Amino acid sequence: FPSHDKTGENKGVAASDLNAMLEVHSRVADERAKNVIRTAYRLTKTLKSLFPNAEINIHETEESYNGAMEENNGEKGSSGNIKLGVDADGKPTVRIDIDVTKASALDVAHEVAHAVLQKAFGSNEKLFKSFQERIAKVISSDKNQRLLDFANNPKYKEQGVTYEEYMAELKAILSEEGSKIELSTAKKIAAIINEFVSKITNGKFKPFQEPIVTGK
Repeated sequence: FPSHDKTGENKGVAASDLNAMLEVHSRVADERAKNVIRTAYRLTKTLKSLFPNAEINIHETEESYNGAMEENNGEKGSSGNIKLGVDADGKPTVRIDIDVTKASALDVAHEVAHAVLQKAFGSNEKLFKSFQERIAKVISSDKNQRLLDFANNPKYKEQGVTYEEYMAELKAILSEEGSKIELSTAKKIAAIINEFVSKITNGKFKPFQEPIVTGK
C-alpha cells in the first residue's frame, strides 16, 4: 500500500487525502467501515478550519493503530484517540487516530467534537464554566451516585481544571455506569454538547446528530 501524507512509523492514512481515502474505501468490505472513512474525510474540513495543522489518521489494521497508540501514549485496543499539542512555532496541533476495524462514524464525530471544544474552552474560561454549570445541572437530577459525586466535586468548581481532565472523567463515568444512568440524562448531556459545538462551528457540526453518510 502506498504512503500518503504519513508523518511517522505508524501514522495510518491521512483522511484529508481524497485519493488515499478512495483507495481505502474500495478495500474495506462492510458498510460500517466505509461510513467511518467517509465521515472522517468530511469532518477533516471542519477540523482544519479550526486547526490548520490537524489531521485524522485512518488505520486499516489494529496493529497499525496500536503502534500509533504506543508512539503517542494512547490506549491500545481503543477505537479512536485524540492527541493535542503544539508545533515548533507554537501553533496548536491535533492528531486523531481511528481504527477502522472497530470504530463507528460516531466515534469519529466524538473525537472531532473534543478538539472543537478544547479549542473554544482553552481560550474562553467563562464559556467552559458555563458548560460545566449546564452539565452539573443535568447530572444532579440523576440518581446515579457517581454522577452526583462528579457534579458536586469541588475541584470542578475551581480554576485550573482543564476541559480535557473534566471530560475524561465524565466520559469514564458514563462508559462504566452505562445502563445505571437514566436515558434522559444521557440525552440531555448529548444535547448540551451539540449546542456548544454547533455554536462554535456556526451550525456546521453536531456530533450527536451526524447523519449517516451514504455517498462516496
